[in-house]
Amino acid sequence: MVMIGRHQTMKRFRRFEPVIFAGAFIATSISGFAAPPKTVDDLSQVQVDEAIHSKDLFKTDEFVKSFTAAYGFLPDVEPKLNEEEIKVMNLVAESMGKDPNMAIGHIALHLQTAAEGKKSVSAALYYTLGQLFLQKDEREKAIGYFKKAIESFESFRRAHNMLGLILVEDGKFAEAIPYLTKAIELGEKSAQTNGFLGVCFLSTSDFLAAEAAYRQAFMLDSERPAWREGLVQALLQLSRFQEAAAMLDTLIAANPGDAKYWKTQANAFIGLKQPMQAAENFEILRHMGASDGETMMVLGDIYMLEGMTIQALGSYVYALESGNKMDIPRLIRTTDLFLQAGALNQAADFVKMIKSKANAESASTDDMLSIRTIEAKVARRMGDDSLAGGILEEIVKQDPGNMAALIELGQLCEKQEKFSRAVLYFEQSASKAKIVQNTDMERLAVLSHGQMLVRLEKFGEAMPLLTRAYELKKSDGLDRFIQRVEQAAERVRLREQQQDSLFNTPPPPEDSKAAEPKA
Repeated sequence: MVMIGRHQTMKRFRRFEPVIFAGAFIATSISGFAAPPKTVDDLSQVQVDEAIHSKDLFKTDEFVKSFTAAYGFLPDVEPKLNEEEIKVMNLVAESMGKDPNMAIGHIALHLQTAAEGKKSVSAALYYTLGQLFLQKDEREKAIGYFKKAIESFESFRRAHNMLGLILVEDGKFAEAIPYLTKAIELGEKSAQTNGFLGVCFLSTSDFLAAEAAYRQAFMLDSERPAWREGLVQALLQLSRFQEAAAMLDTLIAANPGDAKYWKTQANAFIGLKQPMQAAENFEILRHMGASDGETMMVLGDIYMLEGMTIQALGSYVYALESGNKMDIPRLIRTTDLFLQAGALNQAADFVKMIKSKANAESASTDDMLSIRTIEAKVARRMGDDSLAGGILEEIVKQDPGNMAALIELGQLCEKQEKFSRAVLYFEQSASKAKIVQNTDMERLAVLSHGQMLVRLEKFGEAMPLLTRAYELKKSDGLDRFIQRVEQAAERVRLREQQQDSLFNTPPPPEDSKAAEPKA
């Protein structure tokens, strides 16, 4: 399938009027899971299916040749051979193509003779042994001889380089860094060595160093996508999203069918706070048949932020039907998004789909209780208090300590003006949450309790609860809310003081002259 440019393939999306959010000062999630995204900063990053560097990086002709390179040596940065050792190396050269074991035997015999005569041995022989054992895939022996070559001749550039490359291939990135770095210090200028050093730095989270290494590799070999890919990864980690997005344009143009480039660029657009640009990438992936559940969930979140609830529902349903393992907390959070946007019908439709799939997949009891709780919340928001109450009572009967259901029951009782029962449910949930050290649920319970008291204009009683919620998780919105409640509580206190002063002040004494009878 041939893809053309993004802006040629995508029509502009229709934008709906933004939804006005109504309700309490502080939006909360009854599920107790992470709150739904309210800004671009809250959007999830999509996980790329495979690492930007695949294992194929170690199967290139260049990499293979580096392991089977010529056995000659460079005079300034590699050890010399004496006449006897040259003869040994000639024997090795004659036999190693036919019988590597014979080649190993020639060197081993010379090492034994040298040891008996207490003669020094050129590091080149240890290096050659390392190469021969590497050909036989006896990697530990090969590594041992390369290290011995370096011990014998510290500035042995080829040994440093080879050892570093082997360690990278084995996934020992931190261990490989000093050897590759030393090889470069000794004059190694290949794109491969610089690029593999970038791999190491990226894998050990030294992103600034990774950027420098990849740039050098890219400068030496701009035709190889691997170095551009690695540079993109480093730039993303350094929050240099604009540069990363621009480099990905080049990679996409050359490889339009590669899903990981589109996904990675979408992440860059999210970092640039350009969610609709990311949405275009995700839509292209959907048309390519390369989207997955996580991609479509993030696309749904983007549409929700833009007030496009119909498109959001389509994306979420696509994610739900993608065949991926259900992420119940994420799906419940998504239902909360619809509720916060006032899209009650979409919320009801979505929770039915979640429930149906959960039943089909024999979800756990805990997951089913969570789904039933959000089902009750949707019913309550749609005005069906009877259904909501029935569901919640069933949940609490089955699981008396279900913190989310207790909070939802408290909110239902508040709506029905059964305030004493509401307090009981909020306190039960907060107490259980404290015992099990679930700070999210404790915060939600005390915050719901405090907000109810504020609506009842019991500002002084609400303050300790709101303060506790803020201690559990600070937020600017809650801080501002608390300040307003404090001001309201102070106004009430002053008004009560004035009233007390009025009632406690004795009446003024009567004028004695005026009280005397007239003559």
